[in-house]
Amino acid sequence: MGKNVQRAFTLIAAESETRQILFWQAYWQGPALNISQQQDFFLYNSIANYKKEKQIMKDAYQHFRAKVPIKD
Repeated sequence: MGKNVQRAFTLIAAESETRQILFWQAYWQGPALNISQQQDFFLYNSIANYKKEKQIMKDAYQHFRAKVPIKD
C-alpha cells in the first residue's frame, strides 16, 4: 500500500463495496492500537479522487481499528 497508494486504490476501486469493506476490516482490525495505522489513514485519505473508496475506508477505520469482534 505504502509504495504506490494510487495503484492500490485503483485496485481497491475495482472491487465491490462489500469486498472493499472486508479488505479494510482486515487492514485495520487487530487486538491493539497500532499508531502507524493513523499515519496510514492520513496518507490514504490525502490522495486525489476515490471519494467513495475513501469513505468506505474511513467507515472501516472507525468501526474496526484496534478491535476484535470476540473481545468487545
